[in-house]
Amino acid sequence: MFGHLDFECEGMHGGFLPADLVADQSSAEVWQKLSEPFFSVQRLNSARMCTQHISRIWRVGPLVCLQCTCGGQILRRSPGLVEQSPGLIAVSQQLHGRSTGDTEGVPFGVREGDVVVRDLDQTFDLLQYPSTFETILIPREVLGLSSESGFALAVLSEDDPALQKTRLTLNAIFDGLRQADENVSLAQVRDLLLAVRAIVQQPGLVRSPRRSVRQRQLKEIEAFLELHLGRLDLGAETLLPEFGASRATLYRLFERQGGIRSYIVERRLFRALLDISSPPSRRGHIQQAAKRWGFSSAPNFNRSVQHVFGAPPGALFKTTASAEAYVAQTGLSVPLSL
Repeated sequence: MFGHLDFECEGMHGGFLPADLVADQSSAEVWQKLSEPFFSVQRLNSARMCTQHISRIWRVGPLVCLQCTCGGQILRRSPGLVEQSPGLIAVSQQLHGRSTGDTEGVPFGVREGDVVVRDLDQTFDLLQYPSTFETILIPREVLGLSSESGFALAVLSEDDPALQKTRLTLNAIFDGLRQADENVSLAQVRDLLLAVRAIVQQPGLVRSPRRSVRQRQLKEIEAFLELHLGRLDLGAETLLPEFGASRATLYRLFERQGGIRSYIVERRLFRALLDISSPPSRRGHIQQAAKRWGFSSAPNFNRSVQHVFGAPPGALFKTTASAEAYVAQTGLSVPLSL
């Protein structure tokens, strides 16, 4: 059913799979190095965005399971990294914190309690605020999926029927990993694979008809906003005549994001920080990013960044200690690659 379940034959005992703990560390530098096969990491260097970094990584047969607490960071999965580590599906549970980003140009947001299923053959950019999350990387062949599914991303929130079952299965697997013997139930792994494959093959089935209508409307508005982030007059007054929506509808659609104004500011900050974090750094790039993404002036942009991230934009991406040097000092060289 799931392609090559080779791990059923290797070390399995009593319906349980052995887990191999391959990394247990508290260094953001090491995390940055271990992440290289999958995404580039740029940390946001301010007191508000920094937190004690903790990450644990296990191998369970062909799966990689990781639990991470991290500070604010920008993650990128480029076409080159897709070629370097293709054929993976990631399922993640956001335990604390939030993130915003885009997959192949389509905006998305993740809030505390959400479960995310992502095709890592799609590029993405992600602004992650201080967070704790759990992720399992699953090879496509284990799920029996072709490389042409057309799937990119599903974010399961509280009113998705698939959320509760997927969350319970993830919790059970990570509870097993945290036990002294670090064994994982094969039945729980099978349940997770079934749930993920159903979401990838038919993502629309996880939504009720009513929610599907709301989601289509939300996606249309998000796409419009993304195209017009540079407009200084962008806001509810712009959207009301454009979509024929009431203020109450807009409030309901963007309630999880704190309202339409908060959503627009979050998307503008995401886009602007991507611009100023990308090399090469050039004179005036902060002013150009502010203008491009709808901030009335560079000082206004600076104040917004300072308010949200606790540091001005020019200080967020200061060069930090070399991850390679840290890994060399500690002797840790375990990659995340499958």
